[in-house]
Amino acid sequence: MFKRKKKSPVQNTIGFHEDGISYVRVDRKSAGSPRVSALEFFTCDTENRPETLNTLVKKYKLKKAKCSSFLGVDDYRLLSTEKPEVPEEDLIDALSWDIKDSIGFPLEEATIDVFPVPKEAANQNQINVVAAKKIVINEQTALFKEANLKLNMIDIEELAYRNIAATQDKESLGSVVVILRRNHGMVLFYKSGELHFSRRLAAGYDLLNNDPGQIESIALEIQRSIDYFDRHFANIGINNLILLPYPGNEENTVNFLNSNLTVSCSLADLSSGIDWEHEFNPLEKARCLLALGVALRVEGVS
Repeated sequence: MFKRKKKSPVQNTIGFHEDGISYVRVDRKSAGSPRVSALEFFTCDTENRPETLNTLVKKYKLKKAKCSSFLGVDDYRLLSTEKPEVPEEDLIDALSWDIKDSIGFPLEEATIDVFPVPKEAANQNQINVVAAKKIVINEQTALFKEANLKLNMIDIEELAYRNIAATQDKESLGSVVVILRRNHGMVLFYKSGELHFSRRLAAGYDLLNNDPGQIESIALEIQRSIDYFDRHFANIGINNLILLPYPGNEENTVNFLNSNLTVSCSLADLSSGIDWEHEFNPLEKARCLLALGVALRVEGVS
């Protein structure tokens, strides 16, 4: 799922959401920061995806283009487990049986892939396993094929946001990255652009925007995640917390987190490490954030 087949200086990402389709194009033709040359969110419901996707393809002249995509948070499970001592060709089969009771859906309905833990992780015998729903991958593949696009790679949220975190993480210590999406959130712990630990939040920006008081429970879950990380990853110090943009009152959230957490909090500066060809609408940027993360993936990185 996570490996590109051929290096390309232009990376197109198309993502499917409950309320629309996101598109981001990143250009790495020249040295320096990656350049975002296109970013747009096309509003539609799931039934109108094929027509909307065709509109997107025509507008950006993507016919036969290689594109990447991503899975929604409910479409996969990310687990960390002991790496079995088996030949490499038998690894997926061995891991499949190890995780079959933990993924929440039948093993025969899953596609399994893996990526390594960071080199400096305390337990190098661990491995990260992703179990994705085959039906979702098949649906995406069919949509791309119908639109005359080539699906090059499917990513997951934790790894996509890692790519954005890498543009923010300039210190030797680690960073906590908090993401609020429509119906859920994530607390992700990175160091030097590598994912060390992740935890999902039940609340997203819809709930927070409708009930600002929910920030108290969100902050509590974030602090519990930080405390857990401090206990189990004592070799990695936490430098700061970065809140990624979302459609809502980001300033109030940053202020509350700064007053109630044990680490300082700031809003991500997306102009840092990213070159923007146009002044894209901030709300559209927030809605296309996940697609941006996938498009920022560096070639050869799992």
